[in-house]
Amino acid sequence: MSVGDHLRASVIFTAIFGLAGVASAAESARELIESGRDAFAAEDFDGAAEFFEEAREADEDDAIATYNLACARHALGELEEAERLFREADESAPGYEISGAARFNAGNLVFEQALQQAQSDPPGAIERLREAIGLYRGSLDLNPSDVDARRNIELSKLAIHELQKLMEQMAEQQQKQQQLSDDLKELAEDQQEEAQQTEDLRNQGEQERQEQQQRQEQLNEQTQQAQEQLEQQAEDRPESQDLSEAQMAVEQAQEAQERASEALQQGNSQEAASQQRQAAEQLQRAAEALDQTQEDQQGEPSDDQSGEQDPEEDQQQEESEGQEQPSNSEAQSEEDQLSQSTIEAILAKEERERKAREEFLKALRARKAPVEKDW
Repeated sequence: MSVGDHLRASVIFTAIFGLAGVASAAESARELIESGRDAFAAEDFDGAAEFFEEAREADEDDAIATYNLACARHALGELEEAERLFREADESAPGYEISGAARFNAGNLVFEQALQQAQSDPPGAIERLREAIGLYRGSLDLNPSDVDARRNIELSKLAIHELQKLMEQMAEQQQKQQQLSDDLKELAEDQQEEAQQTEDLRNQGEQERQEQQQRQEQLNEQTQQAQEQLEQQAEDRPESQDLSEAQMAVEQAQEAQERASEALQQGNSQEAASQQRQAAEQLQRAAEALDQTQEDQQGEPSDDQSGEQDPEEDQQQEESEGQEQPSNSEAQSEEDQLSQSTIEAILAKEERERKAREEFLKALRARKAPVEKDW
């Protein structure tokens, strides 16, 4: 199971439409909100969005209308707009209930967008996941009993850990491709030199011809090893056209090498040299295809683009990742990924951090302002 599938199913999207204790909106706005709720319940999300938009026009300060419009936009798949509206609802909400739910939902939307960019931009996805963690913590500050927010914090951390491993694998894969490209270039040069020697020694004796056959066989074996490495890399990236082209070029080089070996055994130096040159050309072509793969990947994020975490996030990550992490191959559910003891430890840590932030805020509120002296 992939990280995206595992985490996406575990993030709960809450949707509230009316909250007790919240100041009433204008009468017309309330009627529009009720109509929007009915449309939303009937899964007419376009119609619901229109009602909520009109409610916002009737009362610009109505946080409930803004919140509900965000829910409708999310249902329509407009994640960025829904996120913006949830943040707006948080800022304009008169009470903690709407703010807490808006932060939680904004965190879920950031989380979803992070998963969408995980493969194409792992560092960017990691930054978005850290942003989601901040939103979940903000929700916890307003609603300390929100277990879902705490759980999503842990799931976000796990996603960060998995993406960091993915980036390490990508960097290692790029290094292997570069090394293989260098090996193919060296093979092409050796094969070209062998073709020149074949031409220069047309009237060679039996011993020289046997030595030349042995050198060609060594080149054939090295090319076979390169082909095996290419096949392994192609399995990891089946969508790469450049890798497929490199494989094809190496296969053609192998065929030319076999024909060169046969020609050498038959004493046909001219044909052997021609086939050796063809093999050299194909090996060079394979190396160039791998270089193109490297160039294509330069546009993708590399391991050193991830940025450094702040010390607090480093410590939190170490504590989270210090627990034993089961492999994905062993996991078929969330419970398989995260042991109960790990979850309980994380929840306890989050509770300690929340209380520490709460005490800090209380201390700030209690601090008296300086009195200006009347000289």
